[in-house]
Amino acid sequence: AIERLYGKDPQQSELGRIVTKTHTKRLIDMIKEVEGRVIFGGTKSIDKESRAFHDKKYVPPTLVLDPPLESKLMQEEIFGPILPIYTYRTDDEAVKFINKMRGTPLALYVFTKSKSRYEKYVTRCPSGSSSRNDALVHFIIPQFPFGGIGTSGIGVYRGKYSFDNFSQKKSIMYHVCHPAFEYFGVRYHPHGNGMKAKVLIWLLRYLPDIPVMPKKMFAFGAVAGIFLASSGAW
Repeated sequence: AIERLYGKDPQQSELGRIVTKTHTKRLIDMIKEVEGRVIFGGTKSIDKESRAFHDKKYVPPTLVLDPPLESKLMQEEIFGPILPIYTYRTDDEAVKFINKMRGTPLALYVFTKSKSRYEKYVTRCPSGSSSRNDALVHFIIPQFPFGGIGTSGIGVYRGKYSFDNFSQKKSIMYHVCHPAFEYFGVRYHPHGNGMKAKVLIWLLRYLPDIPVMPKKMFAFGAVAGIFLASSGAW
């Protein structure tokens, strides 16, 4: 697939280059550390001039089979054309391997025709986002929030999600200064074991969450409070 897209010599193709020489060296050092595991590409495919000075900021597309878990390739973010490959026999084995890796992934890509199989990975492997049978495309859709989870980042951005992410959601409550809204002191001590305590427990159990209070419920509470107060039950 790499040769079909970029030819026999990807260095002479339109393949993108690394942004800086520093990151070019970082990626080449990653490859050198696992050179014995390389099954395609690798530093041997880089010409001597580029290997010596990194002026071309070129890193070849590289496939690495079963790199050591303690290698930089598996311990650090790559951000380059290097793909580690691990084989597995069962989905459970793959899920276990993903979850024991350091940190939480920014994205999870699952290639399968089975919807249930895809959902198994998505529900059991935490990630910032996920795609089925594709990669990176979700990042360019403006309507999709993009962000990480845990070690891969906090919050999301793109479009309205960027605005929401950098906006403070402030809670503001207004308490009407009127005796009717005090429920005749039912929320204040002492409560004891009498009618006042029973009314409080009933209100906590059946009243809707504040501030949603249907008018009928409010009117009933007010009438009940007046009745109890006039009867001297409290």
